[in-house]
Amino acid sequence: MKRLVLATDFSERSDRALRRAVLLARRGGTVIDLVHVIDDDRPRRIVEQEKHEAWLLLTELAGSLKSVDGVASTIRIELADPFAGILKSVRDPVPDMLVIGPRDLEAGNVSVRVHGKGHLGAKPRAEVVAEILAAIKERRA
Repeated sequence: MKRLVLATDFSERSDRALRRAVLLARRGGTVIDLVHVIDDDRPRRIVEQEKHEAWLLLTELAGSLKSVDGVASTIRIELADPFAGILKSVRDPVPDMLVIGPRDLEAGNVSVRVHGKGHLGAKPRAEVVAEILAAIKERRA
């Protein structure tokens, strides 16, 4: 695995997802793409202030990943609807994995949103994994 995307809102849930991502990244020299999405449907001044604060937090986090965990990372801030921003972050470059938080994990479901198709609702994890594997197989063929 070369790239792993971790979308963070700087919450405790995101921190737990980050710990899982670090464990995975350490195994194979994987780069973690740290992504924070800022809802841009607010006054520009507020968006810019949040962007500045997020950049500082992400820079600190990336430094800690390198110095403490020995894991390389990149930083991205997307200005968009939160779900659209996460989807945008996994399109270019295409990661090998997207880490989700424990809420979805505990429920056994994944909330699926697909670019161009919108929200497809909650689906069982196994079904989503099967669909992703089928899509990967089609791309390789």
